[in-house]
Formats: sequence, structure tokens, C-alpha cells
Amino acid sequence: MQIFAYLLLAITVKTSLLGFSAISLFVSLTALLFIRLVAHGVPTYQKKQFARAFKITAIAHLITHHILCAVIAGGLTLYGIRIFLHTKTGALGQKSPS
Repeated sequence: MQIFAYLLLAITVKTSLLGFSAISLFVSLTALLFIRLVAHGVPTYQKKQFARAFKITAIAHLITHHILCAVIAGGLTLYGIRIFLHTKTGALGQKSPS
């Protein structure tokens, strides 16, 4: 059973490095369930270490995802305001045809 925990850890690392955060989260959560429910032959201290590694991975991906989304949303908001203000100042400078 211990080899499966190492394999899941390697898969989590690989998917994380490739940028597949959704898959990495899924693997981490699946591994946590595996560690808690199925891994009977693994010593308790190793179960705790594997569980900690998978929890850190899941939390890190969620935090990183939210930070990146906030940065992108903030940038797009400022860019949209800039476009709006540029359009308004351009419209003010034009004379209406009479």
C-alpha cells in the first residue's frame, strides 16, 4: 500500500508542474481519502506525513488559483475603466456636426 501513496505523490507533483491544477486537486483529495480509508499497511507517522503533503498541495493550489484570478480580474477591470475613460475623453474633444 505504501507504494501507492508514493505514486500518488509523484502524480500530484507531475500534474502540479504541468499546470493541471484541477487534476492536481483531484489527485490530492483522492490521495487523502486513500490514506485515511485504504492504506492499512502504512505506519501512522507516514500516514500523517503523506496526509500533510496532500493537504498542503490542495491548499496551495486553491490559494494560488484565487490569487491569480484576483490579479486577472483586477487588471481587466482597470483596463476596462481605461478604455471607458479614453472613449469619454475622445467623445468630449469631438465637435458635434451642426
